[in-house]
Amino acid sequence: MHPIVELEDSPKMKIAKKWTAGPLSECADVRIYHRPTKSLVYLLERLSVTVESVDLQCPYEHPIYRNGKHAPERQVQYNVERDMRQRKGDFQKVDLPQNKKPIVFERVESASVGTVWMMVAEDRMYQMPHLQGLSVVDITIAGAHRWIREADGGIKSLHIICDKEDPKCRGAAASLSEVANALADTPSAKSLTSLTGRIEFSNDPIGGFINVVGVAEDEGGPLGFIGNIVGNLVGTKRDKAGPLEEIEMAIGEIHSTQKIQHLHDFRTKCLAPDACENYFGRIEEGELQGGPTVHLPFFGNKKALTDSVSTVEVCCQQAEKVTL
Repeated sequence: MHPIVELEDSPKMKIAKKWTAGPLSECADVRIYHRPTKSLVYLLERLSVTVESVDLQCPYEHPIYRNGKHAPERQVQYNVERDMRQRKGDFQKVDLPQNKKPIVFERVESASVGTVWMMVAEDRMYQMPHLQGLSVVDITIAGAHRWIREADGGIKSLHIICDKEDPKCRGAAASLSEVANALADTPSAKSLTSLTGRIEFSNDPIGGFINVVGVAEDEGGPLGFIGNIVGNLVGTKRDKAGPLEEIEMAIGEIHSTQKIQHLHDFRTKCLAPDACENYFGRIEEGELQGGPTVHLPFFGNKKALTDSVSTVEVCCQQAEKVTL
Protein backbone atom coordinates (compact mmCIF):
# COMPACT_ATOMS: atom_id res chain seq x y z
CA MET A 1 0.00 0.00 0.00
CA HIS A 2 1.24 3.51 -0.91
CA PRO A 3 -0.70 6.13 1.09
CA ILE A 4 0.64 8.95 -1.13
CA VAL A 5 1.11 9.03 -4.91
CA GLU A 6 2.73 11.99 -6.67
CA LEU A 7 2.86 12.02 -10.46
CA GLU A 8 4.60 14.49 -12.76
CA ASP A 9 4.23 12.31 -15.85
CA SER A 10 1.43 10.34 -17.44
CA PRO A 11 1.73 6.53 -17.25
CA LYS A 12 0.52 4.28 -20.03
CA MET A 13 -3.00 3.00 -19.52
CA LYS A 14 -1.88 -0.58 -18.82
CA ILE A 15 0.44 0.73 -16.10
CA ALA A 16 -2.33 2.85 -14.56
CA LYS A 17 -4.61 -0.20 -14.46
CA LYS A 18 -1.86 -2.29 -12.87
CA TRP A 19 -1.15 0.34 -10.21
CA THR A 20 -4.77 0.87 -9.22
CA ALA A 21 -5.35 -2.89 -8.96
CA GLY A 22 -2.29 -3.36 -6.75
CA PRO A 23 0.07 -0.97 -4.94
CA LEU A 24 -2.17 2.10 -5.21
CA SER A 25 -5.47 0.40 -4.48
CA GLU A 26 -5.69 1.97 -1.01
CA CYS A 27 -4.00 5.30 -1.76
CA ALA A 28 -5.26 8.17 0.42
CA ASP A 29 -3.42 11.16 -1.08
CA VAL A 30 -3.19 11.81 -4.84
CA ARG A 31 -1.00 14.60 -6.23
CA ILE A 32 -0.89 15.09 -9.99
CA TYR A 33 1.21 17.81 -11.64
CA HIS A 34 0.49 17.11 -15.30
CA ARG A 35 -2.20 17.95 -17.81
CA PRO A 36 -5.18 15.58 -17.75
CA THR A 37 -4.76 12.43 -19.86
CA LYS A 38 -6.90 9.32 -20.23
CA SER A 39 -4.63 7.27 -17.99
CA LEU A 40 -4.38 9.94 -15.26
CA VAL A 41 -8.13 10.49 -15.21
CA TYR A 42 -8.65 6.72 -15.10
CA LEU A 43 -6.19 6.39 -12.21
CA LEU A 44 -7.83 9.22 -10.26
CA GLU A 45 -11.33 7.87 -10.71
CA ARG A 46 -10.32 4.31 -9.78
CA LEU A 47 -9.06 5.69 -6.46
CA SER A 48 -12.24 7.65 -5.73
CA VAL A 49 -13.28 5.15 -3.05
CA THR A 50 -10.12 5.46 -0.94
CA VAL A 51 -8.57 8.87 -1.61
CA GLU A 52 -8.91 11.53 1.11
CA SER A 53 -6.90 14.39 -0.40
CA VAL A 54 -6.28 15.49 -4.00
CA ASP A 55 -3.90 18.06 -5.50
CA LEU A 56 -4.53 18.38 -9.24
CA GLN A 57 -2.46 20.93 -11.16
CA CYS A 58 -1.50 21.39 -14.80
CA PRO A 59 1.87 23.06 -15.47
CA TYR A 60 1.78 24.67 -18.89
CA GLU A 61 4.54 23.71 -21.34
CA HIS A 62 5.88 26.93 -22.82
CA PRO A 63 6.26 26.78 -26.63
CA ILE A 64 9.80 26.82 -28.04
CA TYR A 65 10.62 28.09 -31.52
CA ARG A 66 12.62 26.00 -34.01
CA ASN A 67 15.74 28.03 -33.24
CA GLY A 68 15.52 26.84 -29.63
CA LYS A 69 14.37 30.13 -28.16
CA HIS A 70 11.37 30.37 -25.85
CA ALA A 71 8.33 32.23 -27.08
CA PRO A 72 7.99 35.78 -25.66
CA GLU A 73 5.71 36.31 -22.68
CA ARG A 74 3.02 38.00 -24.77
CA GLN A 75 2.86 35.02 -27.14
CA VAL A 76 2.72 32.59 -24.21
CA GLN A 77 -0.20 34.53 -22.71
CA TYR A 78 -2.06 34.43 -26.03
CA ASN A 79 -1.43 30.69 -26.45
CA VAL A 80 -2.64 29.90 -22.94
CA GLU A 81 -5.85 31.91 -23.36
CA ARG A 82 -6.53 30.40 -26.79
CA ASP A 83 -5.84 26.82 -25.70
CA MET A 84 -7.92 27.15 -22.56
CA ARG A 85 -10.82 28.67 -24.48
CA GLN A 86 -10.69 25.99 -27.18
CA ARG A 87 -9.49 23.21 -24.86
CA LYS A 88 -6.48 22.52 -27.04
CA GLY A 89 -2.89 21.63 -26.21
CA ASP A 90 -2.34 21.26 -22.47
CA PHE A 91 -5.98 22.21 -21.95
CA GLN A 92 -7.55 19.66 -24.27
CA LYS A 93 -10.70 17.94 -23.13
CA VAL A 94 -10.01 14.33 -22.23
CA ASP A 95 -11.94 12.10 -24.61
CA LEU A 96 -13.52 9.48 -22.37
CA PRO A 97 -16.90 7.74 -22.45
CA GLN A 98 -19.58 10.04 -21.02
CA ASN A 99 -20.53 9.33 -17.42
CA LYS A 100 -24.05 8.15 -16.78
CA LYS A 101 -23.72 8.85 -13.06
CA PRO A 102 -21.59 11.27 -11.01
CA ILE A 103 -18.26 9.99 -9.74
CA VAL A 104 -18.29 10.39 -5.96
CA PHE A 105 -15.09 10.90 -3.98
CA GLU A 106 -16.69 9.83 -0.74
CA ARG A 107 -13.69 10.37 1.56
CA VAL A 108 -12.07 13.49 0.10
CA GLU A 109 -11.82 16.26 2.69
CA SER A 110 -9.15 18.40 1.02
CA ALA A 111 -8.94 19.38 -2.65
CA SER A 112 -6.55 21.74 -4.44
CA VAL A 113 -7.58 21.95 -8.08
CA GLY A 114 -6.29 24.08 -10.96
CA THR A 115 -8.59 25.43 -13.64
CA VAL A 116 -7.76 22.75 -16.22
CA TRP A 117 -8.49 19.86 -13.87
CA MET A 118 -11.62 21.66 -12.67
CA MET A 119 -12.86 21.54 -16.28
CA VAL A 120 -12.37 17.78 -16.22
CA ALA A 121 -14.17 17.57 -12.88
CA GLU A 122 -17.14 19.39 -14.40
CA ASP A 123 -17.16 17.19 -17.51
CA ARG A 124 -16.92 14.01 -15.44
CA MET A 125 -19.41 15.14 -12.76
CA TYR A 126 -17.12 14.72 -9.77
CA GLN A 127 -18.74 15.02 -6.35
CA MET A 128 -16.99 15.51 -2.99
CA PRO A 129 -19.74 15.50 -0.34
CA HIS A 130 -17.38 15.55 2.65
CA LEU A 131 -15.12 18.31 1.39
CA GLN A 132 -13.79 20.61 4.14
CA GLY A 133 -10.87 22.43 2.51
CA LEU A 134 -10.95 23.78 -1.06
CA SER A 135 -8.19 25.54 -3.02
CA VAL A 136 -8.99 26.91 -6.49
CA VAL A 137 -7.63 29.46 -8.96
CA ASP A 138 -11.03 30.76 -10.05
CA ILE A 139 -13.79 30.95 -7.44
CA THR A 140 -16.33 31.95 -10.10
CA ILE A 141 -16.09 28.66 -12.01
CA ALA A 142 -19.20 26.47 -11.87
CA GLY A 143 -17.36 23.40 -10.57
CA ALA A 144 -16.13 25.26 -7.48
CA HIS A 145 -19.64 26.55 -6.77
CA ARG A 146 -21.07 23.06 -7.03
CA TRP A 147 -18.54 21.49 -4.67
CA ILE A 148 -19.15 24.23 -2.11
CA ARG A 149 -22.91 23.84 -2.44
CA GLU A 150 -22.83 20.03 -2.16
CA ALA A 151 -20.42 19.82 0.80
CA ASP A 152 -22.30 18.26 3.72
CA GLY A 153 -22.04 20.65 6.64
CA GLY A 154 -20.10 23.14 4.50
CA ILE A 155 -16.39 23.69 3.89
CA LYS A 156 -14.13 25.13 6.59
CA SER A 157 -11.32 26.64 4.51
CA LEU A 158 -11.16 28.36 1.13
CA HIS A 159 -7.85 29.27 -0.49
CA ILE A 160 -7.48 31.14 -3.79
CA ILE A 161 -4.45 29.62 -5.54
CA CYS A 162 -1.79 31.57 -7.41
CA ASP A 163 -1.11 29.85 -10.74
CA LYS A 164 1.06 32.25 -12.76
CA GLU A 165 0.47 30.30 -15.98
CA ASP A 166 -3.29 30.69 -15.73
CA PRO A 167 -4.57 33.87 -17.43
CA LYS A 168 -7.32 34.08 -14.81
CA CYS A 169 -4.61 34.60 -12.21
CA ARG A 170 -2.34 37.17 -13.81
CA GLY A 171 -2.89 40.59 -12.31
CA ALA A 172 -6.30 39.58 -11.05
CA ALA A 173 -7.65 38.78 -7.63
CA ALA A 174 -10.77 37.27 -6.19
CA SER A 175 -13.08 39.82 -4.62
CA LEU A 176 -15.12 39.36 -1.47
CA SER A 177 -18.23 39.72 -3.63
CA GLU A 178 -17.18 36.73 -5.75
CA VAL A 179 -16.52 34.69 -2.62
CA ALA A 180 -19.91 35.70 -1.23
CA ASN A 181 -21.61 34.56 -4.45
CA ALA A 182 -19.98 31.14 -4.10
CA LEU A 183 -21.01 30.78 -0.45
CA ALA A 184 -24.50 32.27 -0.58
CA ASP A 185 -27.35 29.96 0.44
CA THR A 186 -24.97 27.13 1.36
CA PRO A 187 -23.92 25.67 4.74
CA SER A 188 -20.40 26.93 3.95
CA ALA A 189 -21.54 30.51 4.60
CA LYS A 190 -21.52 29.77 8.33
CA SER A 191 -19.02 26.89 8.49
CA LEU A 192 -16.11 28.73 6.80
CA THR A 193 -13.34 29.58 9.28
CA SER A 194 -10.39 30.30 6.96
CA LEU A 195 -10.25 32.53 3.87
CA THR A 196 -6.78 32.98 2.36
CA GLY A 197 -4.85 33.50 -0.85
CA ARG A 198 -5.31 35.79 -3.84
CA ILE A 199 -8.10 37.92 -2.37
CA GLU A 200 -8.47 41.68 -2.57
CA PHE A 201 -10.40 44.08 -0.36
CA SER A 202 -11.48 46.39 -3.18
CA ASN A 203 -13.73 49.42 -3.42
CA ASP A 204 -16.65 47.18 -4.30
CA PRO A 205 -19.43 47.12 -1.69
CA ILE A 206 -18.68 44.48 0.96
CA GLY A 207 -22.20 44.41 2.35
CA GLY A 208 -22.96 41.28 0.35
CA PHE A 209 -20.09 39.37 1.95
CA ILE A 210 -21.03 40.59 5.43
CA ASN A 211 -24.65 39.56 4.87
CA VAL A 212 -23.58 36.08 3.77
CA VAL A 213 -20.74 35.32 6.19
CA GLY A 214 -20.95 37.90 8.98
CA VAL A 215 -22.80 38.03 12.27
CA ALA A 216 -25.66 40.50 12.48
CA GLU A 217 -25.55 43.10 15.24
CA ASP A 218 -28.55 41.62 17.03
CA GLU A 219 -26.78 38.25 17.15
CA GLY A 220 -23.90 39.67 19.16
CA GLY A 221 -21.62 36.72 18.57
CA PRO A 222 -21.18 33.93 21.15
CA LEU A 223 -22.99 35.86 23.91
CA GLY A 224 -25.88 36.84 21.69
CA PHE A 225 -28.25 39.60 22.74
CA ILE A 226 -26.75 39.79 26.25
CA GLY A 227 -23.35 40.59 24.77
CA ASN A 228 -24.76 43.60 22.96
CA ILE A 229 -26.51 44.86 26.10
CA VAL A 230 -23.27 44.68 28.09
CA GLY A 231 -21.42 46.46 25.30
CA ASN A 232 -23.98 49.24 25.22
CA LEU A 233 -23.88 49.67 29.02
CA VAL A 234 -20.12 50.20 29.07
CA GLY A 235 -20.26 52.46 26.05
CA THR A 236 -18.47 50.17 23.57
CA LYS A 237 -19.45 47.92 20.72
CA ARG A 238 -18.45 44.27 20.77
CA ASP A 239 -15.23 43.82 18.81
CA LYS A 240 -15.15 40.84 16.43
CA ALA A 241 -17.78 38.16 16.79
CA GLY A 242 -17.82 36.48 13.37
CA PRO A 243 -16.90 32.97 12.20
CA LEU A 244 -13.58 33.54 10.39
CA GLU A 245 -10.56 32.49 12.43
CA GLU A 246 -8.07 33.27 9.64
CA ILE A 247 -8.07 35.95 6.95
CA GLU A 248 -5.48 36.82 4.33
CA MET A 249 -5.99 39.49 1.68
CA ALA A 250 -4.61 42.61 0.02
CA ILE A 251 -6.07 45.89 1.28
CA GLY A 252 -3.86 48.28 -0.71
CA GLU A 253 -3.40 51.91 0.30
CA ILE A 254 -5.52 53.52 2.99
CA HIS A 255 -6.25 57.23 2.63
CA SER A 256 -9.77 57.67 3.96
CA THR A 257 -11.89 57.17 7.04
CA GLN A 258 -14.45 55.50 4.77
CA LYS A 259 -12.09 52.65 3.89
CA ILE A 260 -11.23 52.23 7.57
CA GLN A 261 -14.94 52.04 8.39
CA HIS A 262 -15.56 49.43 5.69
CA LEU A 263 -12.62 47.35 6.88
CA HIS A 264 -13.80 47.75 10.48
CA ASP A 265 -17.28 46.51 9.55
CA PHE A 266 -15.69 43.48 7.92
CA ARG A 267 -13.47 42.77 10.94
CA THR A 268 -16.17 43.17 13.59
CA LYS A 269 -18.87 41.20 11.78
CA CYS A 270 -16.89 38.50 9.99
CA LEU A 271 -13.83 37.72 12.15
CA ALA A 272 -13.63 35.64 15.32
CA PRO A 273 -12.29 37.35 18.49
CA ASP A 274 -8.80 35.83 18.21
CA ALA A 275 -8.64 35.66 14.42
CA CYS A 276 -5.27 35.52 12.66
CA GLU A 277 -5.17 38.56 10.34
CA ASN A 278 -2.62 39.02 7.55
CA TYR A 279 -3.05 42.06 5.33
CA PHE A 280 -0.96 42.91 2.27
CA GLY A 281 -0.41 45.94 0.11
CA ARG A 282 -0.78 44.52 -3.38
CA ILE A 283 -1.02 41.49 -5.62
CA GLU A 284 1.71 41.04 -8.22
CA GLU A 285 1.61 38.15 -10.70
CA GLY A 286 -1.03 36.55 -8.56
CA GLU A 287 0.94 36.68 -5.30
CA LEU A 288 0.32 38.78 -2.19
CA GLN A 289 3.18 41.24 -1.75
CA GLY A 290 4.33 43.64 0.99
CA GLY A 291 2.30 45.34 3.66
CA PRO A 292 -0.41 47.97 3.24
CA THR A 293 0.42 51.67 2.94
CA VAL A 294 -1.27 53.97 5.45
CA HIS A 295 -1.52 57.70 4.69
CA LEU A 296 -2.07 59.90 7.76
CA PRO A 297 -4.07 61.91 8.50
CA PHE A 298 -7.04 60.23 6.85
CA PHE A 299 -9.39 62.41 4.83
CA GLY A 300 -13.07 62.20 5.62
CA ASN A 301 -15.16 62.35 8.77
CA LYS A 302 -12.67 62.06 11.65
CA LYS A 303 -15.45 61.45 14.19
CA ALA A 304 -16.24 58.22 12.34
CA LEU A 305 -12.92 56.79 13.58
CA THR A 306 -14.10 56.73 17.21
CA ASP A 307 -15.42 53.18 16.93
CA SER A 308 -12.70 52.03 14.52
CA VAL A 309 -9.54 52.59 16.56
CA SER A 310 -8.69 48.87 16.75
CA THR A 311 -8.77 48.61 12.95
CA VAL A 312 -6.50 51.65 12.56
CA GLU A 313 -4.05 50.02 14.98
CA VAL A 314 -4.01 46.74 13.03
CA CYS A 315 -3.44 48.55 9.72
CA CYS A 316 -0.57 50.59 11.15
CA GLN A 317 1.02 47.54 12.80
CA GLN A 318 1.05 45.61 9.53
CA ALA A 319 1.85 48.57 7.28
CA GLU A 320 4.91 48.47 5.05
CA LYS A 321 4.84 52.25 4.92
CA VAL A 322 3.12 55.00 6.93
CA THR A 323 3.15 58.56 5.59
CA LEU A 324 2.43 61.67 7.65
